[in-house]
Amino acid sequence: MRLLVSWIATKHDFLTSESGGRRVNPEGTHCDLYNNEAFYDKHILLSSLQEGTDTAGEVLADHLKEVYSSEVQLKSVVLEDVISVQEIVAKSRDLLAQYTKDELDIYISPGTPAMQMAWYILGTEFTNTRLFQVRPPSKRTRFQKIYVDPDLWTQAHGLAILENHVKEEEGTLFIPAELKELFLNVDRVAQSSNSTTVMLFGESGTGKEIIARRIHKNSFRRNKKFIALNCAAMGDDLLESRLFGHVKGAFTGAIDDQEGVFREADGGVLFLDEIGDISQRLQKTLLRVLQERTVMPIGTTKEYSIDVRVVCGSLKNLWQLVELGLFRADLFYRLSVVEIVTIPVREFTKAERLEMFEHISRQISISWNRSMMHLSDKVVDRLLEHPFPGNFREAENLFRRFYAMCESEVTLSDLPDRFKNVSRSSISMALEDVKFHHVVQVLEMCSGNKTKAASILGISPPTLRKIIDREI
Repeated sequence: MRLLVSWIATKHDFLTSESGGRRVNPEGTHCDLYNNEAFYDKHILLSSLQEGTDTAGEVLADHLKEVYSSEVQLKSVVLEDVISVQEIVAKSRDLLAQYTKDELDIYISPGTPAMQMAWYILGTEFTNTRLFQVRPPSKRTRFQKIYVDPDLWTQAHGLAILENHVKEEEGTLFIPAELKELFLNVDRVAQSSNSTTVMLFGESGTGKEIIARRIHKNSFRRNKKFIALNCAAMGDDLLESRLFGHVKGAFTGAIDDQEGVFREADGGVLFLDEIGDISQRLQKTLLRVLQERTVMPIGTTKEYSIDVRVVCGSLKNLWQLVELGLFRADLFYRLSVVEIVTIPVREFTKAERLEMFEHISRQISISWNRSMMHLSDKVVDRLLEHPFPGNFREAENLFRRFYAMCESEVTLSDLPDRFKNVSRSSISMALEDVKFHHVVQVLEMCSGNKTKAASILGISPPTLRKIIDREI
């Protein structure tokens, strides 16, 4: 079918009567179109209000049906913020997805500027759409329906993405070319669903929390709380209390009621970092909370409903932990609906590292109200040789040191000791060192359980202890 899609033009489709009520303007936006344009098989008329509450929209739809014998369907696309391009795109995308087998003519003139930008962006995604506008009656000698050049859709989409990246780089994580696609995926995830869980894999310092905050900022939950919790930073009992809350007297030291982060973040986003470090007992409880969307504080049988989007971060390979029996497979699948892998600094190109250094230096100079620090050529060479195991966080702290200790130029003497004697590799390739690091890694995966680690390695627990103690 050939369909017409448009938002209600609140300011132009109606006239205000003496009694303060609204009546359809016979020369308004939609009536003008209908007076001059061939009819469509169906008109999808969009309202930003809850279904059943837009009486003016119903009046307009009934008028178009009666006067022009058109099949008009008033559809509600509820918006919390009518000037949020992100929200309009996400919700309008769901609408257009229902009509992929039809030919859609989208009348872009009615609605807010944000709604018009949203049509341009969506025009790049749906090949069955055409965008058009109509020249105002006061500026035409005849009716003119003007279709928009599709190349402009792509340009508008690119500008919107570029604007997001520019804003993201203001005092936050540097985004190299290799990460652009990753951040586009982050934005798609943020806008496409209100509750989909996201798993962020990557080394420490690669910006997992910044990405989680970006998901929050670009989602419909941006006006609610964002709470971050490091699951590796506390013991089992304390973590359980911090996650799910407790009532007064539930245990020694429980001097008052505590909601827990799931209830604190209700309506918002909860970022659980290092999720691979939680015990199997807590894994079971967390799975129940995610499935039932309720929490039960320690010391009570009362359940509280929650509406939280969970984003998790992990340095460890969770699937490997699943195969080792250390992480529940059902919880892994629940948390990893969308997986995003960050990139360590050592994988940046030389040009990207130089750009990152400049970005960090520029942001610190602005926040400290200082001129940008000059790096000597030898300092730049050392920085390019350094693997930055602490990734972006390490680089940022290094430049803060420069601005705290140096006047205007950074020389070799200003570098920390670890930069002054650069080895060919940051990791020893000696057999005993490789063996030691491998055993430590397996032991970490087993949460310190030496018996289980020894079983996986195929050695006895005494042999494992000797390797750890560097006796063999």
